[in-house]
Amino acid sequence: MNPVTVIRPCTGTGEICALLELWRSSKDNERELLSVTDIDWLAHLVEVVFGDSARVLVADRAAVTEGFMVLEAGRVLLLWVRPEARGMGAGTRLLGWALCKYPDLLVEVKRHNLRGIEFCRVQGFVPVAPGTPWRHADGQRLLLGLRDDRMGP
Repeated sequence: MNPVTVIRPCTGTGEICALLELWRSSKDNERELLSVTDIDWLAHLVEVVFGDSARVLVADRAAVTEGFMVLEAGRVLLLWVRPEARGMGAGTRLLGWALCKYPDLLVEVKRHNLRGIEFCRVQGFVPVAPGTPWRHADGQRLLLGLRDDRMGP
């Protein structure tokens, strides 16, 4: 029997640091060095998380962290899954948890993250303003909202 992906809350600031380090050191980021904008955004994200205004959820399978999500006030700020765990349901389960909690969930995705944009589209998300994606203040992120006609998870 295959192990099931379990979604759980982050255990605290020590684990948050470990999760961000896991994300930073992933093979995805070896191909694309973080820009100054990315580093500033990540610093802001850490401040939000440490300021207790965000919730961090972790996806584990067989005691191995597959990915995590940072959620604040009905908006996914970061959703990341290890490259070797992609396609196994961790991202879908994380997003499903958020959709149960926030039916009008919004997801921020970096404009150049085509895999992330496609993942969100498959999950039923579309740009908030059809034909004209809403741009984040830094101009680098799309904000995707849930379609009204979305079928259940």
